[in-house]
Amino acid sequence: MSKITIGIIGLGLIGGSLGLTLRENPNYKIVGFDRNPNHRKEALKLQLVDEVVDLETVCKSDILFLAIPVVGIIELLKQLENLISPKTTIIDMGSTKFEIVKAIPKSIQNNFIPAHPMAGTEKNGPIAALKDLYQNKIVRQLKLSILGLIKGLSWLHMLQ
Repeated sequence: MSKITIGIIGLGLIGGSLGLTLRENPNYKIVGFDRNPNHRKEALKLQLVDEVVDLETVCKSDILFLAIPVVGIIELLKQLENLISPKTTIIDMGSTKFEIVKAIPKSIQNNFIPAHPMAGTEKNGPIAALKDLYQNKIVRQLKLSILGLIKGLSWLHMLQ
């Protein structure tokens, strides 16, 4: 059985914590990308991801988490249309949804799951990552399309 590749864009508190948790499952290969070269180095040193890759490579993951600020997600959405695999499921972890949902290109709406984990701290950066950040927390999921909802529910079930 081949491993499920999970990509994380943004290796700070939200993305780094997700990586720490998911790395415990031997069926997942966790790859990450961050614009900040120091964050990339720290993420590897702290073992938040298995590998740091470029943007194009992370976008070919089976599941792609967007764990960057809302403004960054909106900018990135313009590029994702040409970068993701048709089978990639995209889960955004942004704090607000209205502007993000408006910016999703029509061609990737069925791949997209708007979500918001009700978790966080006042700290940031890879050093702030916590393995139990999402434990016993609620994740709000917005239905963008029926296909997206089905994908989201099945992935969330598998990730537990």
